[in-house]
Amino acid sequence: MLKLHKLDAWHKYSALYGTGCAMPHDLPAAYPDAKAAALLIWAYAPYENGGHISSYYPASNASYHASKAVEAELNAAGIAAERAFIPARALCIANGVGHQGKNGLLSIAPYGTRIALETLLVYSHIEPDAEQVCAEGGCPEGCTACIAACPMGAITKNGLNVTRCMRYIMNSGYTEEIWQKQQTFLGCEICQAVCPKNAQLKKLPVPDAMAEAFELRRLIAGNAKAARMIAGKNITGNGRLTMEAIAFAAREGQCEAEIRACLSSPFEQVRAAAKWALSKYFGGI
Repeated sequence: MLKLHKLDAWHKYSALYGTGCAMPHDLPAAYPDAKAAALLIWAYAPYENGGHISSYYPASNASYHASKAVEAELNAAGIAAERAFIPARALCIANGVGHQGKNGLLSIAPYGTRIALETLLVYSHIEPDAEQVCAEGGCPEGCTACIAACPMGAITKNGLNVTRCMRYIMNSGYTEEIWQKQQTFLGCEICQAVCPKNAQLKKLPVPDAMAEAFELRRLIAGNAKAARMIAGKNITGNGRLTMEAIAFAAREGQCEAEIRACLSSPFEQVRAAAKWALSKYFGGI
């Protein structure tokens, strides 16, 4: 249970880079009747030999549905609560929960940065108890692993320039630089893969059904229904998975015929990715 704070430091940073996403920063003013914010942590494991499949987005989708279930159970038990779109990471830091690394990600022991966060505003009387969460140390002294590994040069000794982060750029549209450098569907996990905070996490094999759903040839053919159910429909629309699969396959010299068929896709970004792939890797359109 976290205390609601006025998040001035977060507000200053988000205003500088335009990343606020319309979330309120003065939480006591925005939610005067709320007693606390319940922090829900969904920990997940990285995949072993996952190829281009990210373990975060299935976890994020699962955490969303789980938080909806918790919300319903609390209200059924007479505890007034509702899901809230608030700066969860900034609120954790303000409450002394976890540590924000140079890559901008929050780590909470023993899960490292492999976490999806959900928040519920609680209106029934309850006392915040963030001090019960175990303390989290900072980045190891002298560690520059994420700085060296970031393919976009977004991380420096002074922290993250979020406007250079691959995931942030994707929100506004894909570029040839993204198609060339992206390693996992829907985002980038390189800084997490090299972070010592995650070194102790046991890797798990990709479930067979997930591997089948994200098979490149299948996605390029437009059969993305199963993958969208796993990762979440709200972030996979307009042929996004097909577009990314085209880039992955082209860089590996695969699926030329299927990529050519995508030139007639109803989705503009799929057609653009196909043109790029064919021009760069298969001798032209």
